[in-house]
Amino acid sequence: MDLDAKVAQLTNTTSHAEAAKLSGIEQDLDLTDSEFQLCVSILFVGYILMQVPSNLFLNKIGRPAIYLPGAMTVTIALLVMFILPDFPANTRWISDQERELATWRLTEDIEGEDWTSAAEETLFTGLKQCVRDYKTWFLVVLVFGAVSSGTINSYFPTVVQTLGYGRTETLLLTAPPYLLSCIVALCVSLNADRTGERYFNFSLTLWISVAVFIISASTTSLAARYFAMMIMLPGVYTAFTIGLTWTANTLPRPPAKRAAALALCNAVGNCSSIYGSFLYPSSTAPRYGLAMGVNAGTAFLSIVTATIFRFVLIRLNGKLDDEEGTRAAAVVEERSENADMVGLAEASNFRFLY
Repeated sequence: MDLDAKVAQLTNTTSHAEAAKLSGIEQDLDLTDSEFQLCVSILFVGYILMQVPSNLFLNKIGRPAIYLPGAMTVTIALLVMFILPDFPANTRWISDQERELATWRLTEDIEGEDWTSAAEETLFTGLKQCVRDYKTWFLVVLVFGAVSSGTINSYFPTVVQTLGYGRTETLLLTAPPYLLSCIVALCVSLNADRTGERYFNFSLTLWISVAVFIISASTTSLAARYFAMMIMLPGVYTAFTIGLTWTANTLPRPPAKRAAALALCNAVGNCSSIYGSFLYPSSTAPRYGLAMGVNAGTAFLSIVTATIFRFVLIRLNGKLDDEEGTRAAAVVEERSENADMVGLAEASNFRFLY
């Protein structure tokens, strides 16, 4: 691989940067270990700063189908922007019946209208609503913990390289954990969707990651370390997926608030990528005790936060039950006094998922 290709990898994402490192970019550019870590850290600063503004802008224009990022996807986006749906209310190519069904399903999910036109909300309305809601900050911390423990993803080739194989074998050995991550994330997500359960699907995967981080930091056995490498990625990837879904479920409307919350969780979580590169100095190989300790600690932080948040949501649901009971009693009394009344609005069935 020539130098230009290596530099291109370095300036793309950290996972590509690690592949460039395996190809010898440190030697080609005469970089020390610390200088390489600093370069990787700087890559994420602009990315993180644009997370919240990007999502606010996306909600403002109301057309996510035309906002696909990345050099490869720009060309594809020009072809599929007319096919990908945005929201049921402004997707032109579906029938009226399909639009009504899709709108009804979204309304049933959150017990309210999911579509708000850009004219009805200013650009920063959702952001203000988001930061003022204390539930947002629980979600920010639990997503941050999952993402921070997932910094292992960006430096995974470096960790796998400590098994002692060549460059090609190392890159091949990084593939099975990602495949397993895809399968586990899909299965757990389907289960979470089917059951409506969030906490255990989120926390149990992180408990597994905590265990394998400890294994990885405490042994030099090749078999035990690769087993840990196989298991650690599925746990953090799945937790991140469930965490963002939990955010959307907890702060479902207005859409601008939901968009801001998702962006804020993602932006704060990705701050871990700024310091993540400094957790994997070559001097700590092969166990990478510092990195594995931090990963286990932030995963545990996420579990503790999710546990507290679960009880918060249970309490809020209890309040909703009490309010609904009061409203139902009032409806019964009103109906008894006005026997000919029909079509009274029923109490909301919305409940927080946990």
